[in-house]
Amino acid sequence: MASTQGKFSPLFSRHGAGGPYTIVDISKNPGDTFFVDSAATGAADDATSGATPDKPFATLAYAFSSDRVTSGDVVYVMPGHAETLDAAGDITMDIAGVKVVGLGQGSARPTFTFATDTAATWLITAANVTVENVLITTTGTIDVVNGIAITGADCTLTDVEIRESAAGSQFVDPLIISTGAARAKLIRYVCRSHASGDAIQSGVLIDAAVDGVEIDDCWIDGLFATGNIESTAAALNTIIRRPVLRQRHATQAAAINLHASNTGAVVSPRARITLATAAGFNGAYVGAAIQFYDPLASNVAGDAGANPLLATGRRVSKSTGTLAATTVALFTIAGGRVGITSIYGIVGTAITVANSYKLVSNPTTGTTMDLCTATDLGTNDTPAGQVLSMTSPAAAITGGSNTTVSTIGLAGVVPIPVGQIESVSAGTDGEITWVVEWRPLDAGATLVAA
Repeated sequence: MASTQGKFSPLFSRHGAGGPYTIVDISKNPGDTFFVDSAATGAADDATSGATPDKPFATLAYAFSSDRVTSGDVVYVMPGHAETLDAAGDITMDIAGVKVVGLGQGSARPTFTFATDTAATWLITAANVTVENVLITTTGTIDVVNGIAITGADCTLTDVEIRESAAGSQFVDPLIISTGAARAKLIRYVCRSHASGDAIQSGVLIDAAVDGVEIDDCWIDGLFATGNIESTAAALNTIIRRPVLRQRHATQAAAINLHASNTGAVVSPRARITLATAAGFNGAYVGAAIQFYDPLASNVAGDAGANPLLATGRRVSKSTGTLAATTVALFTIAGGRVGITSIYGIVGTAITVANSYKLVSNPTTGTTMDLCTATDLGTNDTPAGQVLSMTSPAAAITGGSNTTVSTIGLAGVVPIPVGQIESVSAGTDGEITWVVEWRPLDAGATLVAA
């Protein structure tokens, strides 16, 4: 005979601690339910409050310091709630497994304001904490050093918005993922930095070698001195999916600026860069060890496109300046060996004076190595616009005044040790911009313009 037992429902009734009977979904509310609402007439920060919407806690800070909230509980922060942070650790979420859910839409969402103390912080120190649907802002003249700092493992922030109120009312780093915050998740995070601000460094900063950080579907807009998304340590297995970024800084191109040893993947990033040059486009995405998939960048000059070499910072260019009978550093290699996969020069100003010219690798330790044989580029003139290339360190430069071929590339990867790639000129006129494509041969190796 078939069982007549009904299907299990996740809904159940319970008598909340100090509150009424409720019917809740156990998958979302496994513990007790508490309420925070500064606008409620009966709001108070005391041991008799928090269990009902009519007599809620007055602050989220007290909910965590009261010792009434425990793991598995849900704290609902009501529409219109307003709370000021004016001290370090003013809100300290130190109880593992608690979910904080903000209710309301737009400006009616619970709002947390940094007002007077530049060192004020919202700390998430416990594991498995969730924060949803809150608005975080500033008031008055202030540069808040750190807004939210996450050090607990497996924490999730969903639909959290940072909004600066004025050009002089700003965050420096509004959200920091730090030591201990393994597998932190940001979902639909929004950062609206003021378009005329002068203090903000990043929209999100990973400042420790944490594993498994995930950032999904974020919108980060502002004038960032270091990058919309930045890491300053060798974080592992970072996943950034579908970020939409606007970098308004006049001289900083990076929208994603990751540590050279930060591993993981960036999937379908979209960035608008204010720096109106090719360098602005080329420098939108920086990260030597992380993989970029389907990147797109544009700037006000109208450049747009997807290029994995540009996206990883692995196509770099540097001008010689006006050639003189001297040696000029073009590129600096640090952190380990790199492999040159392509190198070519574009003559910007004609070379008309006899010039036995070459490129060399000058290692920090070891002997200088020619990257091509010295080639006369000036006796028969090399015109502006000519492309120069080489096939191997044993070959002459092609495309110059004494050759006709200008499109041959390297026959294979040329390993380059830590040190510099230098331009060695014997002539006194002309200019060449050299372009290098490269990949790291050692973990953490980088190549940048000198």
